Amino acid sequence: MYERQPVTRLEFIYGLHGIAVLLVVLYHFAAACSPGLIPDQSTSLAWVSDAPIALLYNGRFAVTRLAVTAAASIINRRRAEGKSNLRLPWSIAIGSENVELDYARHYRKWHPDTDEHYSSSSSLELQDLNEYLPDDRNSCILELGAGMGLCIFALRELGYRNVLGIDSDPSQVDAAIRRGLPVELVPVSETLNWLYRKDKSFDFSYAIDVLEHIPRNDIINVVRAIYDSLKAGSYFVCRVPNCNSIVGMRQRYIDWTHQESFSPESLDFVLYNSGFRSISIIEARPPPWLGIGGCVRGILRLLFRSIRRLQYFAEATGGELRMPLSSNLLAICRK
Repeated sequence: MYERQPVTRLEFIYGLHGIAVLLVVLYHFAAACSPGLIPDQSTSLAWVSDAPIALLYNGRFAVTRLAVTAAASIINRRRAEGKSNLRLPWSIAIGSENVELDYARHYRKWHPDTDEHYSSSSSLELQDLNEYLPDDRNSCILELGAGMGLCIFALRELGYRNVLGIDSDPSQVDAAIRRGLPVELVPVSETLNWLYRKDKSFDFSYAIDVLEHIPRNDIINVVRAIYDSLKAGSYFVCRVPNCNSIVGMRQRYIDWTHQESFSPESLDFVLYNSGFRSISIIEARPPPWLGIGGCVRGILRLLFRSIRRLQYFAEATGGELRMPLSSNLLAICRK
């Protein structure tokens, strides 16, 4: 049996907002059809005595009421979201704050939860990180958005002992824990507080395909918290979709939870304003070229990227010869 839920204060204010809109529409409709019924609203206040009831429907008052209720709606929406430091995407936050998304539905199309996949793919996950990893195998390393722990599995295989991952998806964290991998479930609403508690704790941290999931209004706060969690001289490495790529649009929209795509310039802007000063942004490496198929794919990649670069040159966008055109960008930042 469906049980009717009580009307919340937020919903009630939205109702007032709608009534205000309706009053404005009716007022202007009446003014257009029968101007004589509407009191003359001159610059003086004498018109009020002509028809005091007009205060309930005249244009100025109704528009003011509309603005007030709209502001109240926004304030209450922010308060409703105030229980979390990070806002969920709007399509989730409005009217469905309690919906839990199973991200494994998307993730496991590329990363099945099998022993074979862990063995064959974990090392590939580190191809963009290997040359930046600390030499000391006792270094404290943090992975943000660890998922099922593929990178952590590979790091352990390399001998790194103090590795920790965090993720907000319960099903992926469960998969990592079943394999004895140190991945901690940290809800989105607790990510900032979790990082704040880890001030100057890590020698190296990385986020592979993570920043694009964070809403624009929150991303600098998150990266700044990552910056604060690093020890002086430590590195943060991140990989994000590259909007300059020929497949940039697919990279942006292949995942429903993506909020952003980046150019080298926009990524540099975010990292700089989060505290980093030593920033290098390069092309993320493509998968290794294996066999005849891999060679053909590599040749085609060079051909189409050259055409793409010529297209940018024709548009005179600037920096065409150095512009990264890989599917993803890799940023290496030093605190």
